[in-house]
Amino acid sequence: MSYLPLIAGFVTAILATRLLVSIAPRLGFVDVPNERSMHVLPVPTIGGMGLLFGVWVA
Repeated sequence: MSYLPLIAGFVTAILATRLLVSIAPRLGFVDVPNERSMHVLPVPTIGGMGLLFGVWVA
């Protein structure tokens, strides 16, 4: 059994998520806090795409 697809998918998901979360504010993909929010700072909303990309690679 080869673990290479599992490792490649995991590494790709981590790198893609870190990249997307870092560029999300510049692209405008953030949830801005309001009176109903629990968070105080803007939260990136595009991190799931990095996980999806990692699953696709695996």
